Amino acid sequence: MSSTLVEGDIAVAVIDALTSQICVVDPEGVIFAVNRAWKQFTAENSPGQVRDHIGVSYLNVCRHSIGPGSEEALDFANGLRAVLRGEREFFQIEYPCHSAKEIRWFLARVSPLRRRSPSIEHNNIGAVVSHMNITDRKLAEMDYARLASTDQLTGLPNRRFFDEFAKLDMDRFLQ
Repeated sequence: MSSTLVEGDIAVAVIDALTSQICVVDPEGVIFAVNRAWKQFTAENSPGQVRDHIGVSYLNVCRHSIGPGSEEALDFANGLRAVLRGEREFFQIEYPCHSAKEIRWFLARVSPLRRRSPSIEHNNIGAVVSHMNITDRKLAEMDYARLASTDQLTGLPNRRFFDEFAKLDMDRFLQ
């Protein structure tokens, strides 16, 4: 390996090559690093508002989230907080993140960021957060669910749909 390559340069190049939006947060949940995909997503989805979120509290962003996915944003914030505190080793959640132009879903994952030294008692120094677009998978799931609940010939609800609907209605009635 060339002596001109520094370990940090390699890490940045690898992270920037990924298509998932990735950010790194400190122990308080403040974003201090993002990859190229994060910057591109931010530029396309919040033009003129926030450049890259560096210095922004991710926990506050989640707390002030509105619209589709806002309920998941609070769940995400709780999961992120648990990873930062060392209460969880890993957290992930699927959430909608629709824009004015398209319907889309993402899978968010949170992993702890640790010091290399195992001799340090509390070695969590933050977390790595990634957001992967899973829209194609979610649309396929919805299509399969529709196919499973409708008659192919008539397009009307089938017996499976009726059974599921009746069970939900009975459960609601009995509560």
